[in-house]
Amino acid sequence: MIGTTENGTIITTPITEVVSSPVAPQIQVTKDYSRFSFVKGNRRVKPKKLKRLKESIKQINVCHLYPIMVNSNHAILDGQHRYIACVDLRLPIFYVVVDNVDLTSVALINANQDQWKWFDYLDTYCELDLHDYKVFKGFMRRYDMNFSTTMIMLFGRFTHILYEKFKDGTLPLNDVSLERANEWASRVQSLKGDFSFYKDRGFVLALTTMWKHEDYNHKLFMKKVKAAGSKVVKCTTRLDYLRLLEGLYNWKSRRGPKVRFF
Repeated sequence: MIGTTENGTIITTPITEVVSSPVAPQIQVTKDYSRFSFVKGNRRVKPKKLKRLKESIKQINVCHLYPIMVNSNHAILDGQHRYIACVDLRLPIFYVVVDNVDLTSVALINANQDQWKWFDYLDTYCELDLHDYKVFKGFMRRYDMNFSTTMIMLFGRFTHILYEKFKDGTLPLNDVSLERANEWASRVQSLKGDFSFYKDRGFVLALTTMWKHEDYNHKLFMKKVKAAGSKVVKCTTRLDYLRLLEGLYNWKSRRGPKVRFF
């Protein structure tokens, strides 16, 4: 306990409370490289990262301070690049054995270190045979879309909360209308020849905002695109795109009031 007297002198008393903490696993070392294996669903090995790591180890080898993490079967949970680098350089492997950690936990650990990218999560969960992630990957490939556009097609939005669910393995595709998603994706693909930025996140968000409007007419919009699509140019935000798309949609409209999308 720490406190002060009236004149400001610091006083202390011993802390007698026992605080329990996990026992740190023992670091082991071997040059028997065949002892180890890779885990299905772990991140892909990146050649550029491996090359940089090997050059770094050649200059100063601190692998003993950063042991790789394996399970009781010596399957590598974390540290693939370090393992391969040490094998290539004929150096000993420093490792710890843990049995209460899975790939999802490793992903969360790495989020604060060498951050996983969306494709790392997607590959991992597909390898682990999670159906919704296989559907997501198949959809993305079918329509040749990037990650954020695929999210927007499936969910109608792209938010931080949604991405967090994607990362932790709880992608909520059960709430998704695949029929609507396929229709929207086909619409986006049909704009490929008219707009070079047809897969930009802001542009796609603006399109879906427009498509959700109760007065939207897709045939009318496509006629305007073919007649005056050049009015819509590359922008940086969803609202900028939406203003241009609204102007295009209402271009030369003589019947009734103009449609407002925002």
